[in-house]
Amino acid sequence: MKGAAMKASWMVVLCVCALFAVGCGDDGDGGGEDNDSNPDPVPEKEVCEFEACGGDPAGTWSLEGECGFEGRTDIDPECPGAFLQAEGVGLSGQSDLSFEDDGSWGLTYNLTGSFQFFVPKECLGEATCEDVEGRLHLTQSDNWACPDTGEACDCLNPTETSLNDGGVRDSWRVEGNTIIATDTDDEDQVFEFCIEGDTMTVKDGDGFVLTFSRAF
Repeated sequence: MKGAAMKASWMVVLCVCALFAVGCGDDGDGGGEDNDSNPDPVPEKEVCEFEACGGDPAGTWSLEGECGFEGRTDIDPECPGAFLQAEGVGLSGQSDLSFEDDGSWGLTYNLTGSFQFFVPKECLGEATCEDVEGRLHLTQSDNWACPDTGEACDCLNPTETSLNDGGVRDSWRVEGNTIIATDTDDEDQVFEFCIEGDTMTVKDGDGFVLTFSRAF
């Protein structure tokens, strides 16, 4: 299940911006087994209002607000006990999303806050906590540390998380009120959206909602 573990780590990237999360299950108030690393009490999950209406997302959008990152999200139903937890999440600096006329799309973002990514080792197959930490360093920042507790990898990032992927990913298309974006691993990410004037809101299957303003 090394691939599943890597998908879970990509979820952290967007918690990233949640737009393009993969390998994620239902939002929850805990789930799985208790562990000493889990803060007590578990922060309540935000509930975000959203109604899809579609539109034309072509162009560049600046991230103005987020909802749904605070609290705990269970990551993968095939790996009970794996979760992402975030506290004090906010925006820092410029964060942009672009959909190009040639069908490519790009993402740059900056989030601040305290993040915890917890995954039982039984879900990793032959992968190690060092592998998970390396993946987080590759996709996010060197601020992640993933100590091996014996039973799990307890990854922590107490500082700013950012991503600048060079501005290009594979492809995107609109179907009704959804955008289907293909990432660099050829995974289709489907999320609802609504454009009203120069404002776009986007929601993924885990309840994360992002608000953008049209840049150009």
